[in-house]
Formats: sequence, structure tokens, C-alpha cells
Amino acid sequence: IGPRALASAGAAIADQRSFLNDRTGEKLFGSNITIYDDVAFPLQTGPRFDGEGVPRRALKLVKEGVPREVAYSRTAAKRAGAETTGHGFPLPNEQGEAPVNIVIAGGSSSLEEMVASTPNGILVTRPGHARHHLFVRFDFADVPEAGHKNTVWRRC
Repeated sequence: IGPRALASAGAAIADQRSFLNDRTGEKLFGSNITIYDDVAFPLQTGPRFDGEGVPRRALKLVKEGVPREVAYSRTAAKRAGAETTGHGFPLPNEQGEAPVNIVIAGGSSSLEEMVASTPNGILVTRPGHARHHLFVRFDFADVPEAGHKNTVWRRC
């Protein structure tokens, strides 16, 4: 999702630089798409408060294809007449806020069913560059790539 998560930031919406402007509540994605931000999700890491010291609140960013909630820092919340959601970055910053603990809800289809129902596609079984900044090779920083199957990586 990466930079697209910034579209769910209050400052981006207030500045009219989000594809969600005037579209929250409108069906924009397939009904099978549910995306939320939740630092308490078991596979997520990080502090349970934001850079402004505010506790992070779980957000339902997209529910069944419909954008629902927006992330707010204290400044963006005040500007929008909303409450902060605990997604602000440390001050001073130029980014404002963003959901950073993205979780995409899983479906009920098996891998075999998904492959069988996809006429053309690419099955990614090992996302080599995903979160590459979290991995460090024992002798020097590097990006895990194809061909490094026997390289020992440790999570930082």
C-alpha cells in the first residue's frame, strides 16, 4: 500500500491532495477489500503511541471497499474539527500523519482457489524488497534479492 496510505491522512485531505477527497463513504474498491490500521494486531510492531505522545487508535481505513476513517495528528484534527487518532509524526515534521500499521483483512479462499480463479497474474511467494529496511546482512546492509536464498538475514 505504501504511499497510498498517506491518502488516508487528514492533512492530505485538508490540502486537497488525496484521491479520497470528497469520496469517503463512496465505494472505491472491491467488496472483498478491507484495510485497517492497528498497532495491536499480533504481527505489527511499534509503539502504541504516536510521535506526539497520543495513544494510537485502530482505524478502519477501508471496509468492504468503502473508505471509512482518516488518520489525524493533533494539528490536522484541530483543522478538521475532529479528534486526533494517534497517527502524528514527531514535531517538527512536514509529513503530518499517516497510518503506519496497515493490516489487510484476509479472505476465505485457499491459495489453490485463488490461483485457479486468476487467468493472468504473478504469484509472489517471497516479497524480496518488502520492508527491506528491516533486514541487515551480517557483514553489511543490503537488500534481499533473488539469488541470495542461502544468505543469513536477521530482523532488526
